[in-house]
Amino acid sequence: MDVQYEIKETTQALEPTYNERGELCTIRS
Repeated sequence: MDVQYEIKETTQALEPTYNERGELCTIRS
């Protein structure tokens, strides 16, 4: 599976989650 994560300037780990469209995205703390 080739999943691309959106790069964010943070030192906290981002947990993968799915949005309402069923697309893999990241949640902002």
